[in-house]
Amino acid sequence: MKELDEQIKSFLQSGDYSAARDFLNNAKEQFKDQWDYWYYLAYTERKIGNLARAEDFCKKSLELMPDSQVANFELGMIYQSKGDYKKAIENIKKVVESFSERTTLPE
Repeated sequence: MKELDEQIKSFLQSGDYSAARDFLNNAKEQFKDQWDYWYYLAYTERKIGNLARAEDFCKKSLELMPDSQVANFELGMIYQSKGDYKKAIENIKKVVESFSERTTLPE
């Protein structure tokens, strides 16, 4: 999974979301059982503006890892982008409620 993380992060940091999506689509067979593969797809699709696909991918990520803070946050961001503020708040609250004194936030 480290290989996926390193490669995708370089695309995301440069803002090359189309290249990130292409990379992820090409890596599907290798990583499709990993929750963060679907999270990265959701994030990328949201950044491109494909909110329906982003929502589907994020829900797939959460099926595999329901307690993922980043995936729950991402789903909240997707709902916020769609104007569904009630669902956005519900997902963001899941993240906040899971914080502990040892929680660190991703960049």
